[in-house]
Amino acid sequence: MLRAELVRRLAAFTLEASIEVEPGAPLVLVGENGAGKTTVLRILAGLLPPDRGRIEVNGRVWCDTERGPVLPAARREVGYVAQDYALFPHLSVAENVAFGLRASGERGRGLRSKVGRALERFGLLELAHRRPPELSGGQAQRVALARALVTEPALLLLDEPLAALDLQTRREVRGAVRRLLAELPCLTIYVTHSPMEAMLFGERIAVLEAGRIVQCGARDELLRHPRSPYVAEFLGVNLYSGRIRDRRGGLVELVTEAGSLWVVDPGGDDDVFVAVSPREVTLFREPPAASARNVFRGRIVELAPEPPRGERVRVLLATRPPLVAEVTADAVEALGLREGVEVHAAFKASGVAVYR
Repeated sequence: MLRAELVRRLAAFTLEASIEVEPGAPLVLVGENGAGKTTVLRILAGLLPPDRGRIEVNGRVWCDTERGPVLPAARREVGYVAQDYALFPHLSVAENVAFGLRASGERGRGLRSKVGRALERFGLLELAHRRPPELSGGQAQRVALARALVTEPALLLLDEPLAALDLQTRREVRGAVRRLLAELPCLTIYVTHSPMEAMLFGERIAVLEAGRIVQCGARDELLRHPRSPYVAEFLGVNLYSGRIRDRRGGLVELVTEAGSLWVVDPGGDDDVFVAVSPREVTLFREPPAASARNVFRGRIVELAPEPPRGERVRVLLATRPPLVAEVTADAVEALGLREGVEVHAAFKASGVAVYR
């Protein structure tokens, strides 16, 4: 098991992350570019020292800034696949795969046997004498994975392993990488900036924003109860958090930083999250006579047709709080919706998800 408490001061923010990874349960670390994902991997690998922290892998302490022992990178049992794969261009495929073994002192028949098995496992035997410039993106990725795993690491770190691939190749290799991760005995952290990729690869997902893990848990929990604007935007829902201020007839007024709304009373007085599906939001050109408890007025900021054919359109509204509605293309035409037009947006208090 991996247990890590990491603190590192960066130019834009301070990274503070607590991470746990169990065997057989890869952790997907997802976040926008600049959130600190690669910094986490570099600290774990020993390529960057933490300002404060502790790293323990399978009961062995790799780093403890309070007590002193810091295991150098060369002695950490880590397999690392960088975004650009970092293959040595002057070495053949076989020599690239053998690099980590040679660095650890492996020689002779044992070295050749391990490299041969790794080449066979990743379908690289016919490419063994080629050099990286002669490889396709998918082939280079397999070489990087083979090099990372041939040393039988305790911890495998994958830094955006699909990012360097073109879209078609990415689709082709995703299934193979998923199957590989399911079979690995080592601890694994998979980094990505794509929430879709995180949902595809992660049974457990940690969301990193500006150096902080804002949500960590099972994939289904993130889908049902997003707590991060980053995840909510990917899932296509309006997400708010705030405090309860008033109670009336089974409803509560939720006060957020951008405005207030009414929801079904969840009980208690703690702060809550509210997720509103864009399909629950109805648009009107005139004040509605409907019974919806939440009615807001604002101008249309953006109209974005939804793939694949644009039959539905996402409408971004400058209301308080800001809203995204989803309507049909026919409704856009019938209501004369366009950027800059003032509309009324309404949704029922019973049509939202409230959770802590």
